[in-house]
Amino acid sequence: MAGIFLPNVRKQRQYRHTPHVQHLDDGEMHERYRFTNDGVAFLEDILNDDIKRETHRNRALSVRQMVLITLRFLATGAFFNVVGDSMGYHKSTVSRVVTHVTEIICKNMKRFIVWPSDEEKNRVKSGFFTSAGFPHVVGCVDGTHIRIQAPSVDEPANVNRKGYHSINIQAVCDHEGCLQVSTPVGRARAMMHTCSGHQGCATGYNETINVWKMSCFLFGCCWTNDSLCVDI
Repeated sequence: MAGIFLPNVRKQRQYRHTPHVQHLDDGEMHERYRFTNDGVAFLEDILNDDIKRETHRNRALSVRQMVLITLRFLATGAFFNVVGDSMGYHKSTVSRVVTHVTEIICKNMKRFIVWPSDEEKNRVKSGFFTSAGFPHVVGCVDGTHIRIQAPSVDEPANVNRKGYHSINIQAVCDHEGCLQVSTPVGRARAMMHTCSGHQGCATGYNETINVWKMSCFLFGCCWTNDSLCVDI
């Protein structure tokens, strides 16, 4: 009996709708991406040259789409497939975009996260004194745990006191809440509290702080003998 051959009909490619490109007001944008429309436009502008890909593909992602995909992931902390399903992309696309855009953002970090100049330092000290009555304060320092996947090496040392894997990040902000500098201070158990002892709050900042020691302070919560202390 002769075989039956069916024609090889190529399946038509289908594109899912992408509701994130529709116009949203500032409240809706902030709820979904933690940025307003102006904030997203600002990111597009400063990242455009580095993110934009030279391609002639009909369905290439725009800079705005890549920025929003990354912000959606950072704002929610959801899995790539969850972000992709909610925005109309495959999880592999989300993975590539998040990796690429995050690397570009990190390369631009020092344009915005820097120690203040003498002029800016005086402005921040004045701001802290006006708002809270604290003299000579140039920043508030604090730490937080950033959840990570369990590493293959020395896994127990990366489990924090709440029972999940993390790295400890320390940051300094000014009187308006703007980030001045951030740095990892170690694995989860390296700092079980925000600061461990008087010198803990200064981890990663010692050289700069020594220059300022006679004129200004970093203010942070440091639980030593059940008391709140101010650290230089």
